[in-house]
Amino acid sequence: MQDERDASTRAADTDRIQVAQLLTDAAAQGRLQMSDYEDRLTRAYAAQTYDELDRLRSDLLGSSVNPQRGGDCKPAPSMLLLAIMSAFERRGRWNVPKKLTTFALWGGGVIDLRYADFTSPEVEIHATSIMGGQTILLPPEVNVEIHGHGVMGGFDHSVLGQGTPGAPKVNIHQFAMLRRSTG
Repeated sequence: MQDERDASTRAADTDRIQVAQLLTDAAAQGRLQMSDYEDRLTRAYAAQTYDELDRLRSDLLGSSVNPQRGGDCKPAPSMLLLAIMSAFERRGRWNVPKKLTTFALWGGGVIDLRYADFTSPEVEIHATSIMGGQTILLPPEVNVEIHGHGVMGGFDHSVLGQGTPGAPKVNIHQFAMLRRSTG
């Protein structure tokens, strides 16, 4: 009986992501101090039940996010970013799709996920640079896997520490030719 009750109140990844976004918004609006925000964000990604998530957001009046209690994940549509003798940039608040493909030919690009809204618990980024470069900036709480190859070029992949358990996972697949990319 106890196991059935625990299973019925178990939070889904999408619920954790929604509460994390609510906390980020509250911190950006000055309604949470940074130390409180960091503590609550870590606890949100580690939360197992809806009760735990509700406690983390209970004092944030007017919260626009209401977890759907295990609702289906609705990732943003796949996206392609191109830079051919030009540049692309995704910064600030935007919806990160489940699959993102980037291509830079004699150009460059910046993908900044630090303030973005994750719409899926797992994100796949395929980044290709030929005589160009790309930079991918990640928030510290996400879990990251980076794979890649360089031909007469290379890529830097420095990730400091591990992400928070339960946080979104970002898989980056890079290919760089005749230039260096960073992820």
